[in-house]
Amino acid sequence: MPELIHPELSYAVRGVLFDVYNVLGPLLNEGFYENAIAIGLGKRGIHCETQKPFEVYYEGERVGLYYVDVWIENGKMLLELKVSPVIEPIHQAQAISYLKVTDADLAVVANFGGTSLEDERLPNFLRGRQPEFKWDCRTVLDTFLYPDLTSGILRVCHRVHFVLGPGFLHQIYRRATMIELRRSHLAFEYIKRLPVEYEGHVLGSKTRG
Repeated sequence: MPELIHPELSYAVRGVLFDVYNVLGPLLNEGFYENAIAIGLGKRGIHCETQKPFEVYYEGERVGLYYVDVWIENGKMLLELKVSPVIEPIHQAQAISYLKVTDADLAVVANFGGTSLEDERLPNFLRGRQPEFKWDCRTVLDTFLYPDLTSGILRVCHRVHFVLGPGFLHQIYRRATMIELRRSHLAFEYIKRLPVEYEGHVLGSKTRG
């Protein structure tokens, strides 16, 4: 049986999570749970920070910021809060992505959206691991326009997802994708504004999200 990471801290934090759920109930805005957890942890002498920022890098270049919901005891644990019917696989995958960015010892996904509190522990098993990206060069139909270019772009997108994982803001993926396009020697232009047209008339332009 694997050794439990930070057992005493985990027990205390879990107690706060259940207490917050029992007092507040389900289906509130995540911010209410976040603030209540911070109060509960503080009363028990457990140091924490809410919305702690971490810089996200791709191939050594900064691509944006990620904010940890609750950062506990200088990285012994991070909490990822959800208000969802159940904890989904994507929530687990997001927490793993955040472990990679923050190098915390343990991530706990806590869900306040069900009929009872649901929590899941995810230890940081990524330390010291550098898995190699392997691109399965899928067959692109000859009927596709620019099949080689299409295959190259697909490889870029898959590698960005492989390196970063899911769960970040789209701006982070956009910046990482542009870095990877450059690394792959694929020319591109980032268009910040798009025209708004009606019946052949340009009404103006809008900023891309």
